[in-house]
Amino acid sequence: CIDCPLRVTMPPQTMPFHHTPIEERFRTVAADRRRRAVSIFGLAFAPSFTSSGNSYSSSTSSRYLLGCSSTGRICFWDLTDGDSGRGRALAVLDVTAKQWGHHHSNHLDASVMPIYHISFIEKKPDQQQQHQQHTLLVVAVRGGVLLYRWSDIEAKLDRIAEGKDDACLTTTTKVQQSTCILGDVHPITTLPVHPNPNPRALGRIQCTSFDASNDILYGAADDGFGTYVWDIEREELLGTLGRRSGVTNSLHSVVCSIDGGGKVITGGDGGQIDVWDGRQLSLIESVDCSSCFRDGVAAAGTVLSDSGKVANLDKVSLSISSMDMTGSGDWAAIGGQCMRHPSTRRESSITGGGGGEGGFVSLFHLPSRTLSSAYVTCESIHDIKYVDSFQKIATVGNEGVVSYWNSSDLSTGRGCRAWISTPNAHCIAVDGAESSSAHGNGDSLFAVGGTGSMVDCFSNGSKVHSLDFA
Repeated sequence: CIDCPLRVTMPPQTMPFHHTPIEERFRTVAADRRRRAVSIFGLAFAPSFTSSGNSYSSSTSSRYLLGCSSTGRICFWDLTDGDSGRGRALAVLDVTAKQWGHHHSNHLDASVMPIYHISFIEKKPDQQQQHQQHTLLVVAVRGGVLLYRWSDIEAKLDRIAEGKDDACLTTTTKVQQSTCILGDVHPITTLPVHPNPNPRALGRIQCTSFDASNDILYGAADDGFGTYVWDIEREELLGTLGRRSGVTNSLHSVVCSIDGGGKVITGGDGGQIDVWDGRQLSLIESVDCSSCFRDGVAAAGTVLSDSGKVANLDKVSLSISSMDMTGSGDWAAIGGQCMRHPSTRRESSITGGGGGEGGFVSLFHLPSRTLSSAYVTCESIHDIKYVDSFQKIATVGNEGVVSYWNSSDLSTGRGCRAWISTPNAHCIAVDGAESSSAHGNGDSLFAVGGTGSMVDCFSNGSKVHSLDFA
């Protein structure tokens, strides 16, 4: 009745709150879906200032790690966070089509703008500012490339880390950390691809490489024009490294020679390694990887596979997904996918064992323009990097491991593997620092990302910790 007093056996403020098993499972599934909804397409370690504070140096370990995603977001991790000692998501930057300007944003979806690749380049100083560094953050998207002045972003990140930036908006991440949203950061210039009346057909820049000897930026695209060539100083398109006549396959990778000679290597769905004179925009030579593998790579004879048998490469086409120059500059590590023709899918597998399609790794000698040792893998190779700190080549693909290879002979197979958080890895980034005292050891870091929000950090081949994409 109304007049009866309300009897409470426990004060409300002391009553514990518990989720039911169904609610707890729903929360777990929802959190897992959020983590898998994002794919990390690219990672990059930011350059670090020397103690004098007016120049960047490769001998100083990186403080910030950057990751770009399928959702059009760049996440900035502070690797020297004092609370956890393992790094945390400090800030995020959302890249939208509006940053291109009104003339370009009308042709793109402003809500989602996936970022396919990020990197850092050091622009030559102007004649009036000979002692000032010009480090730029390169962001590759559909429609071209955006360039940000890294010193502006870094100064803002430093203020956020010190708790001195009160102007930025904050959001709470999945691990209950406060992350700043960089809403007032804009590119200093944009480098568009060739126009197209169909906005969905605008070329995607899937990889970039910079020739510091002449301030030229190269971008591998999927629109049939080949590799775009931009002059950073004049901020204009010089032309494209067009594909051979009749070949319009998507390009996935481009890398410049590190000797300053102006040579550029490109690769993509056609399975061809094209060597270009970047200064003359002319093709020097094209090497068909599929033919070389079928005939037996010159230095390795027959090509072995993960099953221990000779790889079955009849009626197989190759797709190059990634390339990286090794320490000497004479060799390029090549990785990609092996694909059977549709009419032969039911025949024996490429690796000679069970399973279907796979991938491959190989070494390409730039001076002689020949393929050397090669190996066929069960997984498709998505990214390949040379890790100078322990003289190994690291690869990742559609498998939950990172593999390490002998950098002088890939035909001997993997040296070892390490487990990673993602079941499908897309990218590797290597810290170019010669020492990593900020990371607690003498070995430089490298990071791996892919499907899902987790990024794994490794030192000397072993996982040291993981980061969460905000």
